[in-house]
Amino acid sequence: MKRNFSLVLLLVAALACGSSFAQGPDEADLAARVAKLEAQVAALQDSLKASKPEGDKLGKDLAEQTRMLSKVLDYLRAQAASAKVLQDALAESQDKGFTFGINPESRVVLLAGFEQFVGTLQAEVPGQAPAEPAEPPPAEKQ
Repeated sequence: MKRNFSLVLLLVAALACGSSFAQGPDEADLAARVAKLEAQVAALQDSLKASKPEGDKLGKDLAEQTRMLSKVLDYLRAQAASAKVLQDALAESQDKGFTFGINPESRVVLLAGFEQFVGTLQAEVPGQAPAEPAEPPPAEKQ
């Protein structure tokens, strides 16, 4: 056991002495490496400058997508509000007797609810020209 320990200790000492006599890179080699690294840094800086217009374009595209997403979300909120109005109109129509025979008042409420709903469906759709406002239906004779 002591013999193995002595051999390991001797080996470690030999390696330590050998590494102390090893020569480091000379100055010419270091200067060449520094010059090569500086050239790489300059090339990366040029590459970064060249990609700046592409980055600007991506920023503009992102801004446009964000604007469009905002419009789509506003449109969806309007659809939800319109659906609520239609739901209320349908409930009011049922309360006024729509399901129990001919009742003109309930049908007027129902038609008004549907008109509002379809108007909202067609208004300010992102990416499309604005829809022409629908003309109100002609008044029925009673």
